[in-house]
Amino acid sequence: MRRNRTYSNEYPCWFVTTTFHDWLHLLLDDSYYLVLSNSINYCCEKYSADIIGYVWMPSHIHFVVYFNVESKLSDFMRDFKKFASSVLRRKLQEDNRLLVEQALRYQNRTQEFRIWMSRYDAVPLWTREILLTKINYIHNNPVKCKLCVSRNDYQFSSAGFYESAVSKDIVKVRHVSELIW
Repeated sequence: MRRNRTYSNEYPCWFVTTTFHDWLHLLLDDSYYLVLSNSINYCCEKYSADIIGYVWMPSHIHFVVYFNVESKLSDFMRDFKKFASSVLRRKLQEDNRLLVEQALRYQNRTQEFRIWMSRYDAVPLWTREILLTKINYIHNNPVKCKLCVSRNDYQFSSAGFYESAVSKDIVKVRHVSELIW
């Protein structure tokens, strides 16, 4: 069942989680992760937003987004998922990933394939302490899922940026210390 939610424009900072359809592992190699990174960078520029922390997991993603002007989370997520979906689907077809493509088949009146689950979860972050807790959770996620030993070793996360304070990330990250609360 689809849950329709509206998110208040009142909060500038959000912790967001969204999942691939049926928890499929769609990020098959580095180029698939890059699709998400390009999509999020595009949406940040379009909506005057910054990513404060992120992790791309094989079956789901988490990130913290901060809106510098008006918080338009629903629009941001609509565009992010739409852009990423079209590129990921095309890439799966080009790479001849037929099994994955068949698993994504979804029939309804307007949609033939489904990359994402229809909903996403978003939690407003109204204090610095909550924000730091969520960033810590994000960065520990790959370790918990046994994708790496140290959180700083996981390539598709902002943990390395926070450890070294040098941005080598494929996602443009704004350090939490730069935010005004």
